[in-house]
Amino acid sequence: MSSWSRLLPRQRMHATWGLICGAIVFGTVVKVGTFSFMRESFKKESERSTQKGMERLKEAREYAHQAAVEREKHMPELTEEQEEQMKRYLKLVNQHGMNKLSQIQDDNECKGCPLLSKFPLRPPQ
Repeated sequence: MSSWSRLLPRQRMHATWGLICGAIVFGTVVKVGTFSFMRESFKKESERSTQKGMERLKEAREYAHQAAVEREKHMPELTEEQEEQMKRYLKLVNQHGMNKLSQIQDDNECKGCPLLSKFPLRPPQ
């Protein structure tokens, strides 16, 4: 005769509930431990990845600065005529309310301008 069959029905019920509760508690402890371990693992990996990214960003900025200095060294000076052309161009761009993305802003100074009607920047709708 097994030890389980020697138990009274009430004792069997208590033993069954004890096993169920024990399994739930054990599962919860394992789950919490696993999540804590994974959270720390992800946190360390994220910090390491961020550190690497920041180092790469610093290197890229340094390279960009060096490249800009090199370009400036090898770029010829603008003539007075070129400077005047550049000023006129920038004034024209500013008058027509174009931003860096070449989109027309709503507050431009010259609505109905022949330049904008001839060369529209927005596709017709």
